Amino acid sequence: MTSALCRKADELAAKYPEFADDVYLAIQPGWFGLVDELLDRIDKALKGEDRKFFKIHAIEEKYCLFRFHYDNGTQGEVDYYVALDVVDPIFHEIERRSGITCGRCGCKGRILKGAPMPTCEEHDDPRYKGRPAFYSYEV
Repeated sequence: MTSALCRKADELAAKYPEFADDVYLAIQPGWFGLVDELLDRIDKALKGEDRKFFKIHAIEEKYCLFRFHYDNGTQGEVDYYVALDVVDPIFHEIERRSGITCGRCGCKGRILKGAPMPTCEEHDDPRYKGRPAFYSYEV
């Protein structure tokens, strides 16, 4: 983990100690804003006992999109539908937006054919310039 990611993981643990105290973070710096928004919205949405057992394990990039791995509690303490009704809709919106957010700077971007992550025009890898863009993840 780079020093920027380590600092960001520490910030998340301090800001959301109930559920992000030991999160594995493997994303590009341009997505830090999405991470903050995701956790802030989950923090506001979870209530009572749901907060006590909700735990984030990893936030990472896979196949050019944001991925989020969490647990509702090892003993099934949290109603399964909390994940379906509360957390998953928030995550899926952020996941879609990650496909059109530059991984380097956070500006509006797109996924170029064959590229490993979404980028804006300024941060396009020269190897992929001129290739068609996929816009299938627009919100």
